[in-house]
Amino acid sequence: MKTYFWIALFSTITMLLSGTSVLLNNDFLSVVVFGLFSFAAALNWFHYFSKSTRDAEKEKRRKQYENLKEEFEG
Repeated sequence: MKTYFWIALFSTITMLLSGTSVLLNNDFLSVVVFGLFSFAAALNWFHYFSKSTRDAEKEKRRKQYENLKEEFEG
């Protein structure tokens, strides 16, 4: 889950840098790149907060707990 967070964070930082580029040099290519980075950042955050990701992480933690419990008891 941490990996998804870092991907979303870095894509947001990239989007902000691209937005700064648009403010400094307002040409067509900069606007298109900013739009694409914004879309990618939004998708990354959506994936990070999605229910399936949370459920997968909970299942992973549960399995780790069971493995540690077996090692401790056995």
